[in-house]
Amino acid sequence: MQFTDSREGLLRFQSRGECPCRVKIAGEGSLFSLSKWGGEAFLSVASGDEPRARIDGSGQRVVVEREGRVSEKHVFTALDEDRFEYDVVLLQEPESNRIALDLDFPEGLVFYRQPLLKEGDGRKRRAPPEVQGSYAVYWKEMHNQYRTGKFCHIYRPLIYDERGRKVWGDILIDGKRLYIDIPEGWLADASYPVVVDPVIGSQSAGSQTEIDWYDEDNFEDFRLQFRMFACKHLLGSTPMQGLCRASLYIRNSPSAVNVRPVLYEDAGGMPGARMSEQEASYIGTGAYPRWVQSTLVSFPGVMRLTPFWFGFDLKCEPALSFDYAGSMCLMYTEEMTELPSWFSDPEQNRSWPVRVSSFLEYGLPQSYARSVKDGGQAAGANPVRRVAVRKRVSAGAAVIEALGLTGVFTRLCESISRSGDVVLVGFVFARKCASLIGAAARAGAALALRRIAASAVSFLEAVAGRLRLRKEEAVFVSRIAREIEFKGDLL
Repeated sequence: MQFTDSREGLLRFQSRGECPCRVKIAGEGSLFSLSKWGGEAFLSVASGDEPRARIDGSGQRVVVEREGRVSEKHVFTALDEDRFEYDVVLLQEPESNRIALDLDFPEGLVFYRQPLLKEGDGRKRRAPPEVQGSYAVYWKEMHNQYRTGKFCHIYRPLIYDERGRKVWGDILIDGKRLYIDIPEGWLADASYPVVVDPVIGSQSAGSQTEIDWYDEDNFEDFRLQFRMFACKHLLGSTPMQGLCRASLYIRNSPSAVNVRPVLYEDAGGMPGARMSEQEASYIGTGAYPRWVQSTLVSFPGVMRLTPFWFGFDLKCEPALSFDYAGSMCLMYTEEMTELPSWFSDPEQNRSWPVRVSSFLEYGLPQSYARSVKDGGQAAGANPVRRVAVRKRVSAGAAVIEALGLTGVFTRLCESISRSGDVVLVGFVFARKCASLIGAAARAGAALALRRIAASAVSFLEAVAGRLRLRKEEAVFVSRIAREIEFKGDLL
């Protein structure tokens, strides 16, 4: 995509097929800015003055000059659909070998520095030099429209002078300042102009393709053949329950791809019990790299702002992508035909600081509200009746949550779907309430809890008709449980 001159400024739109990224050059006091998701996440590189920009005839390059700065200029070049090159052109010897730029970004944008060759831990990285020491930038939200949550990637700059001499620079982000360091010895012998050209990418997939599993300087292609991986995720502002579509980025595969998504709860910082069902495998071939999709049902569901583990069971040898920006655990599943109920880690609870390029898409709770709000009544049913049922549903939802019986209730709903015996299941539910009442009586709160239990049973009766009508347990359990969780939306 080219740069275009519009009333808003010089713009370029990248990654249209994934998470569209708007790149704006020389606007509102900044050298350039990136924004995604309607401006919810943004990154602005400020110059401290009002820059002047001009676009060349091809639309592929923009030159920006800063007021009173005759020693430098800034050039932006469109590379492909996901990347552009940002050149800082030094026209004469600078005062320092460090270029400093102010940044502006919202809380929730996190910068993960990728390992540098022989940095700290002594490992020899085989990542491309532009990836070593670069920054993978992630937003606090992920899944649905945020996909992997990756906002952009700031690559390590290649620096070259008028004679064609080249050297790799280093970048450092400290607080809200971006520093680009040029090796002093190289700069002392440079011929001007000197060009410093980091690349900015906006793709959703990770930048890393090789890994040293056991810190032995033995790097290999990032393939998780015949193993199951799970990466730790933190659910954002939207709860997850019901049918989900899972996507995994595959760079290549020597054979047919066979992958199946799965969810596990977080148990003390490690994956624990399985919390998905009806996981469907994706089996197929095709041209790579690309995203492949499959489905699962999240049950009993994940509350908002709650950690959980998401991954895939791989019955093949696909090459995947990742960033050093998270936590990943592995489990050997080659001999297993079914997904394990518990994540058992043969590596003695070992994890890797890896975020595999994958994400989930799931329905928003509002799309399920009507089915329970009108108590399963057909369109045109008595409006007085609907109001009464709505009040009972709202009260019952609050009651069940107050009793701590949300999980019990969803399992009872599942039993109703199989047997249709509302009376029997209601009796079981009442017994559960009674046991709590007995415990509360000893604490002097029996009367209040009896009233709560009565409201809960009334709620069960109110939705029973709906439960008898629909047998797809994953659908209706999702509907009921979501309404319990979002009781504020019922009135």
